[in-house]
This record gives sequence, structure tokens and C-alpha cells, in this order.
Amino acid sequence: MFSEREKLHCRETGEVCRYAGRRRVERDHLFEHLGLLLELNKNTLAQISAHGITHSDWEGLAADGLLQIGDRDGAPVASWTPRGEQIFKATIRRHRLAERLLADVLGMPLDRDEKTEGEACTLEHSIEDEVADSICTLLGHPRFCPHGYPIPPGECCARKDAAVTPFWIPLTRARRGETYVIHTVLETDAAERLIRMGVATGSRIAVRQMKPTIVIDCEQTTLALDADLAQHVLVRKAKALLS
Repeated sequence: MFSEREKLHCRETGEVCRYAGRRRVERDHLFEHLGLLLELNKNTLAQISAHGITHSDWEGLAADGLLQIGDRDGAPVASWTPRGEQIFKATIRRHRLAERLLADVLGMPLDRDEKTEGEACTLEHSIEDEVADSICTLLGHPRFCPHGYPIPPGECCARKDAAVTPFWIPLTRARRGETYVIHTVLETDAAERLIRMGVATGSRIAVRQMKPTIVIDCEQTTLALDADLAQHVLVRKAKALLS
């Protein structure tokens, strides 16, 4: 067991990570936390330090050639080097795919006060990039995590791997004439638009047309959806639910 001093806490949620003490975990937490700040353009050293990343943290990354320090209006700012960005994207990809797996396959809640975030944090440290590619393929190469943040694509996405039949696919990849059930909608605005149209999670839809717009039948109503909306809708063939 680890003492309180030795326990490693997730920098974002504050939860204790059960893999504390492993060097990779320390790196993962640092890259994830710093990378999220840089994604939000909170990149001055003052902003970074205010979020718990110490001078020795970013100085060590810079010394390893993973972070570069520049200048913006007289204030020092940080940005990834190509190698640093590669490591961050691999790290955050594992985390966000873990969230999708836990939420979509296991049905765990998405609230930060619930278990999904902490369990995803634990899972990301224990899987390798090859396993992440398998999860990505299984889930149909999702583009966003359950919270709506982008999932960096992996090599499997570039190859369009389909060795494992995905549980769910975006509605944009559906086939005309097939019947599907809506599993989830990845973006809040998209979900609200669909609800106003009378379509919700669990709705059974029949695809009448895919181009130039997607036309579906739902609850005896025919609806037209543009690709920008349909890409956020995950569906599964209705017959597969009965097998």
C-alpha cells in the first residue's frame, strides 16, 4: 500500500489513481493535464503554474525536447514540440477512448461526480496504443468522447480498420433500406435538435435515403438530416439487438 504522500492523484479530478508509483502514470497525468490547458489556449507559464504544474514539471519537459518556451507580448508561453504533441495525443486518445468504452459498452454514468472519469483515468494507464486501436475499431472509430471533446485519430482510423464489427456506427455510415436503433448522440446541441424533431435515444429509425441528405422514417414521420447533424448520432442495426 502507498502512504498518503506517495499516492498519486489525478491532476484533473483529484481522485487517487490505483496505479500510483508507476513512472508511466506520472507522465500520463502530466501530459494530459498540461495538454488540456494548451488545448484551451491557457499556455502562459503563469496560467500553467496556476493550475498546479510546477516549474520543474515544464522545465523537465523542455529539457527533454517535448515542450518549447516562446514569447507572447513579453510573457513566456509554452507549446508542444512535434514529439511532445505526439505523446499528448496518444495519451488523451487512450483516456477518451476509455471513456467511450465505459459509457457506451458498460453504460456507466458520464457525470464527473460519478465513476466514469476516474475509471477512465485508471484504464488509460493500463492499455497500450495497440489496445487503444482495437477499442477504437470496436466502437467504430468515434470522433468525440462522451463529453464532446475530439478523440485524436489513430493508425486504425487512417486504415479504416473494420476487422471487428463495430457495436455502433455514425448515422452517416448507415445503409439505405436498413433499420437502426439510436444508441446515443455525442453532442448536446445535436441531441437537442433531434429531440425537437421527435427523435431520441432508443428511437427506431428506417433509412430511406443517404444522399444528398439523409432521410429517415421515425415514429411514422419522415425527416431529413444533414451530415453535420447525423455524424453525431450513433446507431446500431435493429436486428443486431435481437441476436
